[in-house]
Amino acid sequence: MPLTPECIRILKEPFGSLIPDEKVTRSRLNAILKNAKKIISVGDATTGRLISFGIIPNVSVLDGKRGA
Repeated sequence: MPLTPECIRILKEPFGSLIPDEKVTRSRLNAILKNAKKIISVGDATTGRLISFGIIPNVSVLDGKRGA
């Protein structure tokens, strides 16, 4: 589903915890997400990293521009 420019602008702002890439670990993510009711990932790289740690988001927003 295409997003409006306004939606794109809003989604570029971090919601929740923002962890610098070099500090992302499976244990850190599990600690942050342990009480989460829903997990929403924004971005191809973010979603891929979560999945690589066995964390499956309830909703993922992807644009096909991994690392662009």
